[in-house]
Amino acid sequence: GLFKQVMADAQYLQENVGHALTAGLASTAAAQPDDPVEYLANWLLKYLAVEEKKAKVKEAEKQMQAEKEAAEKAETAKTDEQTQLVYKIQKVKDNIAACTTVDKLYGAVVEGLMETT
Repeated sequence: GLFKQVMADAQYLQENVGHALTAGLASTAAAQPDDPVEYLANWLLKYLAVEEKKAKVKEAEKQMQAEKEAAEKAETAKTDEQTQLVYKIQKVKDNIAACTTVDKLYGAVVEGLMETT
């Protein structure tokens, strides 16, 4: 009934505007301006502007973190790729060093070029 609706409305207001109104009313009471309604309205507009800036900063920080993580992941992938290439080159060198004939040497060089390029 009516009681449940009033409680739901009160909860909604508390969750969504409670902090802003409490702080704004406290500021209005402390300042005791000649026109408290205008003062509160201006205070709320400033509050909204500050909250919007905070949200933009938070979003920018989130975006920067995502970009940093992507750059780190790309750097790790590049390092892994370079490490694999070093191992392949070492394997080719070992294969070439183990060759005992020109034919085997030629085959090892061709195979090494195909694996590393």
